Amino acid sequence: MPDRVTSATTKLGFGLLLCLGIGYVAVVGGFVLFVLMGDHETPWYAKVLVGLGIGGIGLLFFAVLRQRIIDSKTDRYKDVEI
Repeated sequence: MPDRVTSATTKLGFGLLLCLGIGYVAVVGGFVLFVLMGDHETPWYAKVLVGLGIGGIGLLFFAVLRQRIIDSKTDRYKDVEI
């Protein structure tokens, strides 16, 4: 098993990478929503569909993340080294 410093820095690195990914998706999604909602020529149903799509992707992401966190607590192969 790796030492504590390696384990901590790996977890920190993955956490920062995850924050970067979530921030990128939030900025791009926010920009798309801002441009789409600000355009008065876009039909209302297109705005609703894009909003539902972004909301659905967000809900699926958090559902998968939550399940992975729950499953990691009882993972039988957590301590297996290759």
